[in-house]
Amino acid sequence: MNGVIYFLRLFSSNFYRCCLRTVRWVLWPVRLAILRLEYRYSYECRPLRSNDELLNFHRLPIIWKHMVVPIVPRCKARNFNENYDNFSHKGELVDDSNGRPEVLVCHDLAGNYRDDRFITGSRKWDDYRFYHWAGIDYFCYFSHEYITIPTLPWINAAHNNGVKVLGTVIVESARGRTLLNEILKSRSYMNDVVEALVLVAKTCQFEGWLLNVECSLDADQIPMLKDFVDNLTFRMHQEVPHGMVLWYDSIIENGALSWQNELNNKNKSFFDLCDGILINYTWNENNLERTIQIIDEKGGDVHKVFIGIDVWGRGQLAKFQSHITLAKIKKHDFSVGIFAPAWTFEDTRHLGVNISVPNGSEICNKHFIERNDLFWERLWKYLLTTGPKVLPFYTSFCLGSGKQQYREGLLSQSRPWYNLCNQSFQPSVPSTSVVRFFDESYGGGSCLKVLPTAEPKRLFAAEFSCQKDIILAYSFKRCCSTDEFELLLTLRDDLSGTYCQLICGDNENIYEDLVPGRRWCTLLRGIDLRKTLIHLSTKQERLLPSVTPINGWEVRYYYFRCEQGISAKIIDIGVMSRAAEGILLGAIHIHEGVPLYKFDDIQMVTTWDFVADCP
Repeated sequence: MNGVIYFLRLFSSNFYRCCLRTVRWVLWPVRLAILRLEYRYSYECRPLRSNDELLNFHRLPIIWKHMVVPIVPRCKARNFNENYDNFSHKGELVDDSNGRPEVLVCHDLAGNYRDDRFITGSRKWDDYRFYHWAGIDYFCYFSHEYITIPTLPWINAAHNNGVKVLGTVIVESARGRTLLNEILKSRSYMNDVVEALVLVAKTCQFEGWLLNVECSLDADQIPMLKDFVDNLTFRMHQEVPHGMVLWYDSIIENGALSWQNELNNKNKSFFDLCDGILINYTWNENNLERTIQIIDEKGGDVHKVFIGIDVWGRGQLAKFQSHITLAKIKKHDFSVGIFAPAWTFEDTRHLGVNISVPNGSEICNKHFIERNDLFWERLWKYLLTTGPKVLPFYTSFCLGSGKQQYREGLLSQSRPWYNLCNQSFQPSVPSTSVVRFFDESYGGGSCLKVLPTAEPKRLFAAEFSCQKDIILAYSFKRCCSTDEFELLLTLRDDLSGTYCQLICGDNENIYEDLVPGRRWCTLLRGIDLRKTLIHLSTKQERLLPSVTPINGWEVRYYYFRCEQGISAKIIDIGVMSRAAEGILLGAIHIHEGVPLYKFDDIQMVTTWDFVADCP
C-alpha cells in the first residue's frame, strides 16, 4: 500500500512538472513578444498604426517620457533683412501684439523613424541634423504612418532651442478611410480618440498635431469630422502647454479630396475650428490674392495661414531657389510651411556621396553642411530671427553628433556618435564667417571656427536682462599664440532707447581710441575670479574650468554691472577674429552676477556709456 501511494505521488509530481514545462514552452512566444514590445517602446520611439494601438497607448511602457526637456523661452523676433550677420546692424524689433508671420518646418526624411528613433543614439554621426532653429517656430515630425509621434531626440533638440513640436495624424488611401470611418462611427468613440491623442501629446510632451486627411468621405460624415477637429483643438488648448492643432489643405466641405492651394469657402470652416492651415504647395499668386480676399471678407488671421513650399520642387521653384518662392509669400505677410528641408541631405544625386555608410563619413558630413548652410543663408533675409533670453545660458554649439566626444576640452569618447538630445543651443543666424568644425570640440562633438573678419559678426540675437550683474565666460583655442579674438555685446537701455557696446577681449591696444558707447568689459583674474567661481558653485551652476589651457583651450571670465536706473538688456552677441587661420570657439556661458562681493576693479556701465547709435 505504501508503494502505491509513493508511486502516485511520484507520478503526480512528475505530471505537474511536465505540465508546467509545457505551459512555459507554449507561453514562451507570448512572453518573448511582450519583452520585444517593452524593448521597442522603452528604447525606441515608434508610431501608432491603428485606433486600437492609440486607445491602448496608456498601457505602453514609454520610459523615455521622463527624458523630455521642457521648451526653452526665446526672445522676441527681430527683422534683420539681408543684414542678419552684420553685428552693427540692430534690426527691427517685431511687434507681435497682433501676431506675426511664423515658420513651420515639416521634417520628412525617407519615411523617418531612422536612427533618430533610438533614444540612446547611434554611430552614424553624419546623419541629418537641423540646426537653424532661430528662424522657425514649429517643427513637425512627419511620416506616412497613421499616428506619427515625434522622436525623443527631435523633441529635445527643438525644445533646447525654444521651438514647439508637432506630431502628425494622417489618413490616406483605403486603409486611411477605414481608420477615419472608425473614428466617425459614433460620438463617444470619436471623443475617446480625441482624449487618446491629447494623452499622447501630454505623455510625450510635444505641443500639437498636424491633421492630414487625404481620403474622401461621404458628405454626411463631414459634420462629425468638424466636431473631431473642434474637440481636439479645444482639449489640446486645455491640457497641453502651448497646445495647438493645424489642418492640412486636402478634404473639402462636400467630402471630396481636393487640394485647393488657397483658403476659400471649401476649406475655411476647417481653418476656423483650429489654430491654422497648411496650404498645399501647388499654389500660384492668384491663390495667394484670393486667400487675402476671403480673409478680408470673412475674417481670420493671415498669420495662421501657412503657405507650403515643397523643397523637392513640386509645384514651385524650390531647392536652392526656394528663396524666390518664399519672397512671394513674404510679400503678403503669410506664414510659411517648409516641407522636407532634409532635401539637402537626402538628394544624393546632387550631394554626390553615399549617405548610408553605417558609421558616417567626413565627406558626406562636409557636403551636407555646405549645402544646408547655403540653402538657409538664401532664405534668411525673409525670416524673422529669435534667440536666447533666460539665464543661466550655456552653449557648446554641438550639433548633436561627432567623430568623437569631448568634455571640457578633453577627449571622453573616441568612437563616432549621433544623438540629437545632446544638441546645444545653436547660433541665431547663418554666417559664412562662422563655420562648423568637427575635428575638435570643447563640449560634445563639434565647435565653431571663426574665420578672419574685417568687422564683428553676429552670433546670437538675445534678450538677457542686466538688472543684476552679469558674468560671461567663453572658451576658445588659438592656432597661434599671437592670434586675437574678442566677444562683443550690444546693450540696449529700454528707457532711453540708446545703445552701448562691450568688448570682451584681452588686448586693449587694438581699440586705443574707444568711441563713445564702446568700452572694455572687466577680465576677471586672481581673487576676483576665485570669488566668482565660488559663488557660481554654491548655486550649482555649470562652470567652465578656469585652469587653462586645457588641451589648448583657454577660458576667460568677464564681469560687468549697470548703474541703478538703467533698464538694460544684452540684445546681441558677436565675434571678431584677427587670426590668419581663424579661432575655435568652444563654449559660451552667461550667469547672473555676484551681488554680495565687492570688486575694486569692476567697470560700471553708466548712462554716459549709452549713445544713440554706437558703432
